[in-house]
Amino acid sequence: MPMLTKKEEQKMKDYLREVQVEERRMLLKDKFLLDTTRAGKLLRKGKPFIIVAIDEPYYPEVYRLIRQSETKKGTWTERCEVEFKLFMQRWMQL
Repeated sequence: MPMLTKKEEQKMKDYLREVQVEERRMLLKDKFLLDTTRAGKLLRKGKPFIIVAIDEPYYPEVYRLIRQSETKKGTWTERCEVEFKLFMQRWMQL
């Protein structure tokens, strides 16, 4: 096996350090998503769930049912509704 020059060795170390930093960043990002999103919480608990894309024809009905059910339980407030609508408006502008 050929020996690396000091310069090549340093390049290899720098590259490996960059890879480690990127891997940590991705893990923290994934952990953040798992800790802060509803889907992440369900995944952690091992609960199955469905995803409905906004462009599906049945999306408005699914959204209405979820909002209605969560409102009855007290887990969907007026503030939740306003925040959701603001988020969707921003998303639609992207």
